[in-house]
This record gives sequence, structure tokens and C-alpha cells, in this order.
Amino acid sequence: MLEEVFVPIGLDLSANLPGFRQLAIPEIEQVQDLNIWHFIHKAGSQRPFRQSAILSWGGYGNTTLLKHIAYIYGTKQQGQEKYQVPKRIPVLLVLRKYRELLSQENPPDLPALITQHHIPNLPKEGNDRPVPENWATDLLRQGKAIVMLDGFDEMAKDQRSAVAQWINAQMRRYGNSIFIVTSRPKAYKEQDAAHRLELSTALWVRDFNATQRQDFVTRWYDCQEKYAHGGRDTPDVKQLATDSANDLLSQIEARQELKDLAKNPLLLNMIVTFHRRYPGASLPKRRVELYQEICQLQLRDRPRARTLETLLTQCEAQIILQQVALVMMNQRWERIKRIQLLNGLEKILQRQGESIKAREFLEHVVQISELLVEQEDEIEFAHLSFQEYLAAAEIARTQQKAKLYERFADDWWKPTILLYAGLVNPTPLIRQMLELGATDLAYTCWQDTTKRIDPGLATELAGLQQAVTNSRYQKLEEHLKQGQWEAADSETYRLMITAVGKESGQSFSQDELLNFPCDELKAIDGLWVLHSNGKFGFSVQKDLYINQCGGVPDGKYHGSAVYQCFKLVGWDLS
Repeated sequence: MLEEVFVPIGLDLSANLPGFRQLAIPEIEQVQDLNIWHFIHKAGSQRPFRQSAILSWGGYGNTTLLKHIAYIYGTKQQGQEKYQVPKRIPVLLVLRKYRELLSQENPPDLPALITQHHIPNLPKEGNDRPVPENWATDLLRQGKAIVMLDGFDEMAKDQRSAVAQWINAQMRRYGNSIFIVTSRPKAYKEQDAAHRLELSTALWVRDFNATQRQDFVTRWYDCQEKYAHGGRDTPDVKQLATDSANDLLSQIEARQELKDLAKNPLLLNMIVTFHRRYPGASLPKRRVELYQEICQLQLRDRPRARTLETLLTQCEAQIILQQVALVMMNQRWERIKRIQLLNGLEKILQRQGESIKAREFLEHVVQISELLVEQEDEIEFAHLSFQEYLAAAEIARTQQKAKLYERFADDWWKPTILLYAGLVNPTPLIRQMLELGATDLAYTCWQDTTKRIDPGLATELAGLQQAVTNSRYQKLEEHLKQGQWEAADSETYRLMITAVGKESGQSFSQDELLNFPCDELKAIDGLWVLHSNGKFGFSVQKDLYINQCGGVPDGKYHGSAVYQCFKLVGWDLS
């Protein structure tokens, strides 16, 4: 799969460049649509690129990216010549495996971790030869290693400072080698100020664009159909794959809701899995509907279609998993010890009146549904988003929405709250969010609600819309009234980046800017123009760009006009 299906994810460097994050010009596009091999190539001559953090939210393929790098280097493929990178030894370390070891008082250094802990646990082929003395130390000092540390966010909060200090020490000691650390943005940004990871380059993972979506779907179907036909790669098999891929891509490109879902590689993988199982069927329009369909597919439809003898079709498997997911959400767990899960399952099964054994149930969920994954002695959902959806479904089933009210400001619960809002009539929930000051959350829920509005709710939601709008722009208006232009600029960026479903620190794609919500843009512009007496605002900039600098409002870059506009308004391009 890493060879036949993998599509390189785009990486965005613009967060490292002051003043670039809000703009969409070629100078920025040159540092946005790059893949990891650009930075590995540059690392040989530019030291800052030897120490990089790759930041993304769930489902964007951080771990798969590191596996791809290890695969290319480890199999000595032509890829090294293709990407113009020198030969290196890949060392892929999953941090959660070593979190206890690295957070202790005297942790081993990197060479010891590699030779004494990592290599002994690798699959063995042929003779199990001992590692030569000083091999890892020499490799690291000579810059012949690429060290990949996956999952900094998977460290417990009380372990992160110690692990960060350990990583910093290894990077200082072996600065000629390349270090890549992956993390979710929140864990990376909210580090202890005194013991932060000292990585010189931060790279944001970009959404899949149309070309990447097409590439992935085409590769995925080619691979699936070939292996479904006994490995045959004949013209008829290729045509079947092409027809299926084209049908799926046409559905995605025809509906903005599906394009939004397909920006996330994990969700795109779920979409194509659903499409192949139900050829010709219309795709789910919303994320919550997609999760509903996938869970039904994995727990019921697929086992029945394959005539598998499984406990999953003999019990309320999803309700059991929903209870597991809610417990894990309440405890803030992304994974759980196997023995602990089995004990919990026994209690759940007893409450449900099921006669099946916990051990058998768990085995079938892992082996057949693949919604749970076993990692050594720990169990986790195939992706955190499944845990979040199932927890939301359990809250809806048991009518525990009041428990969500105290969690509106908790980022850990935000995806679950939004998924819950997709399962119910969210109007009362939005009203409660506004009363408790969770404006951005209310805005996101309201945006989704308007896409599936019940005509009977139109009047009530119209009032909610105005309340959400007034509350959402309150902070911006306060900054503008006080003449706090820099603070207002930062708040404008925050409002706009959250409007397209991204987090602070990320940049806009061209598609996001061209399709930015008009009402939102007009509201922000109106506040700027009003409180600056007509000096500032998007409409003011547009007038200067077109009427004084010769710009054309066609969504394309006109270099001389942009340069003249920057000079006219005094923006520093240095």
C-alpha cells in the first residue's frame, strides 16, 4: 500500500514566515504546496530543515507519512534518486512505546534507545546479528540518519516536558542528522514555556486538493481491483477500476459537502471504502452520516456479505462500543490497556444482558470490524474520530446532553459535541452555547445546521443566526473601537481561519479564499471600515488594488499590481 496507493501530503511552511499567513500570492504558494522530500533535500545544506515538526489534526496521515519515508529509504528504491536525497538510515520511533523510559530521571540517550530497545524489537529476517559497537553513535554524528519521532501529542501532559528535554538534548548532540517530530497542533503549541521542543521549522499538513484526491482514489481502486481479481492487472480490471474511481470522483466534485470531507485523507479513505461496498449508491452528505454508514458497514453489512460467523451480528455491537467510547472520552483516553478494557467490557455486556464473553467480543471487533486496533498490550479505536462519533451517539441514545454543557470550552470534547449536534436537532444546544459564551462552537454548529434546516425551524434559527453573529464579532469590534489595530488584525485572522474549519497557525488555500462566505467577509469588512473612518478594510484595499494599482479581481495573481499595492499601503515585503 505504501508503494501503490500512497499519495504525498502537502506541507505548508508559511506559518514560519512573518506576515505571510494571511496572504495568497505565489511567493507563499511556493512554500505551501511542497512535500516532505523538498525539506529533506534542503536539510543537507540548510540546517533549520534538519529539525522539523509536522503538525496536523487527526486523519491527515502523519504516521503514514513517516512510514512512507522509512519505506523509501529502507527498501533502497529509486525514490532516493527521484527525490534527489542522499542515502540515509531511517529510524522510526513511536514515542508512546518509550514514554515511560524517556520521562524517567536518567533516560538512555538516542544511540542506546536505538540499539538496546528499538532494533531488538524489529522483525527479524535471517541471522540476528548483534549491532556493532558505536554503530548508532557514528551514524548519528555523521549525519547519515533520519530520526522520525511519531506522536509527541500522545505523551501524557506530565511527561511532555521531560520528553521534550530529551529530544532537544539528542538534536543538539547529533545536529548533523535529520530529526522529524509529529504532533497534533494543540499539544505542540501548549507546551511548558521552560521546557519546549526547540524545533526550528514547523510544517502544517495541508488539506488534500483536487489533484491529490484524484490520485488517491485512482490508486486505491487500481490496487483493490487488482488484488480482488487474483493480482491480475489486465485491461478489463483496469477499466473496472477506472470506471469506479471516476464515478466516485464525479460525486465528490459535484457537492461541496463531500469535497470538504474529502480534504481529510482518513475521511476520503472511508468514503472510497463505502463507495466500493455500495456501487452506484449516493454518498453520505455529512461527516456524521458517513460515520453512521461506516460503522454499520464494518459491524453488520460486511460480515453478513462475506457470510462470516461472527458475534458482531448476534448482539448490539455498536451500542457496546458506544459505551466503551464514552468511558474513554470521559477519562480522556485515546488508548486503553487490554486487561482494563476486558474488565470494562464484562460489566457492559452484563448490563446489556449479553451472554457472550468479553474476550471473544473484543477479538471479533479487532479482527473483523477493524474499528478497534491492538497495539501491543493496548487497544485504541482505528482513529480517534470513531471514538468521538460513538461517544456522541451514546450521549444521544441516553439523552445526556446536559453533560456536554460544562465541556463547551474543552478542545478535547469539541469534535464529539459537533458530532452530537449532527445527530440531533441542535437548536437548543446552540442556544445553550450562546448563553455560556461558546460563540465559535455555536457558529460552527449553526453553519452545519443551515445545510439541513427543517423549514419549521426557520424563524427560530433566524434569531439564533443574529445572536451568533453579534457574539462572534464582539471581540473584533471591541479592538476596533479602541484603535487596537494589531489585535484587531489577529482577531480578523482567527475569525477567518475558523470560518473555513482550520486552526490558528494555518494558512488559506486559494480555493478557501475564492469560496469564502460572503456574509462573513462583509461583516468583518463593515466593522473595519466603520471604526477606522474608511481607512481600513478589505473593500478599501480592493479599491486601491483595482483603481490605483491596475489589479484585476479575477482570483489570479498579478505580480506588479500586488507589488504596487503593497508599496502604496506601506506593507513590508522584506
